[in-house]
Amino acid sequence: MSADSIFSNLTAENTAAEISLILSADYKRKKTVILLEGEDDVKAFRFLVSRDVTLIKAYGASTTVDKFMPENFPDEKRVIGIRDRDYQEKKKFGRIFYCDHCCCEMMLISDDETFQRVAVNFYRGRLSPDRLRYELLKKLFYISALRLCSDRYRWALRISDTDLNKIVNPRVSPGKNAVVAFVNAYNPKNKVDGARLKKLALVRDTGRLEDYLDITNGHDFVEALRIYCAESSSGNKRRSISDKALAGAIRCAYSLRAFENTRLYAELKLYGEENGLSIVAE
Repeated sequence: MSADSIFSNLTAENTAAEISLILSADYKRKKTVILLEGEDDVKAFRFLVSRDVTLIKAYGASTTVDKFMPENFPDEKRVIGIRDRDYQEKKKFGRIFYCDHCCCEMMLISDDETFQRVAVNFYRGRLSPDRLRYELLKKLFYISALRLCSDRYRWALRISDTDLNKIVNPRVSPGKNAVVAFVNAYNPKNKVDGARLKKLALVRDTGRLEDYLDITNGHDFVEALRIYCAESSSGNKRRSISDKALAGAIRCAYSLRAFENTRLYAELKLYGEENGLSIVAE
């Protein structure tokens, strides 16, 4: 049995037991445990938090951060959670903190220097890093809007595991109808019909970078960036890089200085100061 299959079978009880062991050994009550949604989040935050912090991945489908915190550690100030905001409008639990923008990936690429570092290493096209980022976000707008509506109205659309290359590449600029048709092809029994189109129309394309960052799914953005990087390579030898490797490069390019400019950093620092805990790296 692989490590991944073992982790997928772990439950909330396993995670709670692991955290309890960490806390029981903390005689000075100075340690903080941060529960995160996945292994990539653990990698992203490893060098952004203090040495007094232990990062724990929420293993198992039942161990979501939102459910786990109030059910297992409702009053333990040394246990907090960090999760993607996704499309939540209100906090569900006081000790759960949200990444800036839609998700962790969007928080990272919102930093100009981070994205510039990645772009100059993997993209060979004519667009500047800032223009490249904006074009990707804009081309993803209707996919992002459909994700938002699917979450808000519980449409349960299949959008992940689709071939975004058909609608997001340097050679095409699909409008709303083309993107809806693309999504409907993957949802033959759950299509975006006329009634749903009216709700989709309520999601306005403001053209503002911040608004794009707030609704764009991180995996969609990384896939779109990978498509553009591959298309920009000259000749027959296109640069081959996986979404996973590109996401790793984005994490590596992100700095503590960039993190210090986020809302999440400010909230974690304040929480630590109010509770006598060292959470963010200095």
